[in-house]
Amino acid sequence: MPLTPLYTYFSQIAAYSRPNRIALKPLPLLFLLTFSTIASEALAQDWGYEDKPSPSKSTLPPQAPVKQAQTPVKGKTGTGTPAALKKAQVTPGEPTVTLDDPRCWLEIFALCASSASDDDRKEVLDVATLSLDQKNRLAKLVAGKLATANNNYAGIAPVWATLRPKILQEMDVKESYRLLFRALIRHYLSKNKVSSSDADGDAKVNFELLQDLLGAVRIADPGPPILTEDAVNAYSDMTCFLYQKRKPDRSVDGDDNRQTFALVIKDRFVRAPNLAAKTAMTNFDLTWACFRCRFLDVGAEQQEKLSALMASGDSKSSAQLKAELVSPTMLKIFALGPWSEKAKEIPVLKEEQAKAEKLQIK
Repeated sequence: MPLTPLYTYFSQIAAYSRPNRIALKPLPLLFLLTFSTIASEALAQDWGYEDKPSPSKSTLPPQAPVKQAQTPVKGKTGTGTPAALKKAQVTPGEPTVTLDDPRCWLEIFALCASSASDDDRKEVLDVATLSLDQKNRLAKLVAGKLATANNNYAGIAPVWATLRPKILQEMDVKESYRLLFRALIRHYLSKNKVSSSDADGDAKVNFELLQDLLGAVRIADPGPPILTEDAVNAYSDMTCFLYQKRKPDRSVDGDDNRQTFALVIKDRFVRAPNLAAKTAMTNFDLTWACFRCRFLDVGAEQQEKLSALMASGDSKSSAQLKAELVSPTMLKIFALGPWSEKAKEIPVLKEEQAKAEKLQIK
């Protein structure tokens, strides 16, 4: 069964506004579950496709056993994920800049260009993570989009205004939305290649500008399709997160363990039964980013429910998790930006998408 990428699913909902008008397909929730012996349990895990081959002996070289930290684990920044993602708690002050659409897009692009490990939240909101050339070129891109009729850049200000103070207050929020916006742009670029002979010069320039914003793609396996290190890291982050949810005083988040996870993931990618299964694996970075953002936006009871659905990985849980991830804020994000341009090009969908974009942000 073909697996629809999460960004396509949200774009469809944003375009149609009524979920019962589209055929919903299972999310590509391909998980390494929590485990006491990572190598054996990970290879037996349901990776999100039904026609998986029967378990067989891995061809991977023997790996060192997964190590567990014996001391309480503290939250940290970077690609690793703490046991309990930290929500923003402090009441924000008023922004010192005018949060119109052009400014908000620049701050979002600055978030995409920010560090995965350094605390550069103030630099993000000052747009200091962008070079002067990037600022000027991105400002020109946004101004050009906002000047067109039925553009998909207008309306980001109320969304970003609710996220901005949370990002300033807590690193976990900042990192979650950095991953989300980067994944949205990355998957959009990967499916909308612009050739050197493209007649639309502006499209080529904008494409290259967004590519430059994200930096070079780091490839874990050339595929096809290409499995990026971002997808591999997302699986590792999820594995560490779920393990620590089970055993809060321990951790499997270490460089040696992550190397083991990466080998297991790439092995399963190579041995996936079909192209649909492989494509689902390449989209997991976006699925994980959406989970992180939603997890930080709900209460403790809902967090436990989301974690249980993520850990299950079966088709029923996948459908339930998909529904839980659909929030007004997430819908709005998926209805805006370069990643929603294709939906905007279909005239019959414009009115329905406009309705989705007017959803109240909570």
